[in-house]
Amino acid sequence: MNALPKSANPVAVRRVLFVDDDRTFLETVKELMGVLSAGHWEIFTAESASQAFALLQHQPVDLAVIDINMGVMDGIQMLSMLNRGYPNVQKVVLTGHASEKYRAACLSNGAELYLEKPTNPGGWQSLHGVLDEVVKFRPEEGFRGVLRSVGLTDVIQMECLARSSSVLEVSAARVTGKLFIEIGQIVHAQCGDLVGEEAFNRLLSMSGGQFNLKPFIEPPTRSLSGQWEFLLMEAARKSDEDKETQAAAAAADAGETFQEEVERLTSAATSEAASLHGQGGDNPFGVASGVRTPDRTPPGIAARGGIATQGG
Repeated sequence: MNALPKSANPVAVRRVLFVDDDRTFLETVKELMGVLSAGHWEIFTAESASQAFALLQHQPVDLAVIDINMGVMDGIQMLSMLNRGYPNVQKVVLTGHASEKYRAACLSNGAELYLEKPTNPGGWQSLHGVLDEVVKFRPEEGFRGVLRSVGLTDVIQMECLARSSSVLEVSAARVTGKLFIEIGQIVHAQCGDLVGEEAFNRLLSMSGGQFNLKPFIEPPTRSLSGQWEFLLMEAARKSDEDKETQAAAAAADAGETFQEEVERLTSAATSEAASLHGQGGDNPFGVASGVRTPDRTPPGIAARGGIATQGG
């Protein structure tokens, strides 16, 4: 008897973490979601944010489903912490007390969805369907963009103000480099053979290019330790100085070119004048120099001061 062929594309098991301070709810959701997922979910539960983070230290998950109203650390605070420490985990808020204020706060803190807890069997099935779509979605790590309307400084400020941890890869023409940002602080920069502040200034001096923002990894070294605001201000000052130096050099080159052109034209004019002089240019009537012109003044009229007068 031949064995049945194995599926060429086995369904991957997704790891889903539910965080809620209601133990009964956690038991219910674990049982129901286990049935509805047909074994395609590996389900974990935590009764507090601290339990959830303790679990995440040794157990990676694909999706975290979080309640809002929990003691010590609420759902919004947990979302913020997840963004910093586990940026690749998908996040959904599931609450029994929905409000527009909380919805806006959760979505702005990185939640993909803001959902209400089910109250009937149909609601549980709908919840599973929605969460299954979220957990199947695996966006490419990081995001890319073009440094045109958005400057590199803007991207850095957004990452630092959000206290994010990431690696910002930058490229333009033949220049490539990386910035390592850890919990909102720039800890390392590299650009070609340059590292530290020199590399940072070189990257920020680029007027355009492309960037790719990826999850944080430990840098080969930590070459920067100052406040990110100071680093940006210093880079801007250095860039302005370089631009002024380049403008002065360009003006000097333009001045030299102008002077050279004036000298060239003057020399050409002098040469032309000398040529004309050698061809009798001072005597347009062709009278040779040194030959006396016959006196054609009528008899009896003397020339005085250039005025002809009658003699007598």
